Amino acid sequence: IRILLVEDLPTDAELVEREVRGGLPGSQILWVDNPRDYLAALNTFQPDAILSDYSLPGFDGMNALLLAMERMPETPFILVTGAMNEETAVACMKAGAWDYILKDHLQRLVPAILNSLERGRQRRARKEAEEALAASEGEYRRLSHEFQSLLDALPDSLTLMDKDLKVHWANSAALKLFGKRKEGLIGHRCFSLHSQGAEPCQDCPVTASFASGEPASLVTPTADGRIWDLRSIPLRDDHGEISRVI
Repeated sequence: IRILLVEDLPTDAELVEREVRGGLPGSQILWVDNPRDYLAALNTFQPDAILSDYSLPGFDGMNALLLAMERMPETPFILVTGAMNEETAVACMKAGAWDYILKDHLQRLVPAILNSLERGRQRRARKEAEEALAASEGEYRRLSHEFQSLLDALPDSLTLMDKDLKVHWANSAALKLFGKRKEGLIGHRCFSLHSQGAEPCQDCPVTASFASGEPASLVTPTADGRIWDLRSIPLRDDHGEISRVI
């Protein structure tokens, strides 16, 4: 574990280093006491955690915190200070500090470091998951748009039906065939659209596909003198059940 320690008092730095090495053997600890070395360490040392005193000559813990938040916002920043009033502590936590430890309670330091590192790991995992989700959603939207464009280019009228014979989706050819916009088609029962009837067609192929799980077809005349060639194809869900029919 690479730990950057910001401290101006050698004796205090030694106490902190001893505490860290006792609880986290093998840790790499880099000690700096001025803003120039601190900035350089952020860029080159790439710490896993930053421990900083609050009161430093010409450079306080708040400045160190703000610089860390600007350059390494996902790196845990813990204040290790001799004294800190509640108002200052609240201000630091609001500014992005992960924790603060009083120097007369250094036994809390290693648990605080480990806790912060775990929180950091969870943050990164959550961020990666969110980025992966956003990427997959973007890919889904792209593929959905391409698939919709493909189905809209087909000359055949396609509709997606449920067990109640309601339309859930339609391509452009279906909208043109029925002479309706999507809002006039989606949610309506198919037989009210193509035959203006109040009941399903006799031997309805959609009902047959839901019952058998197999494709079905029907050629039927309507009251307006047209003849409809209806073909249905069942679609199964992840559990193998018929969820919709095209």
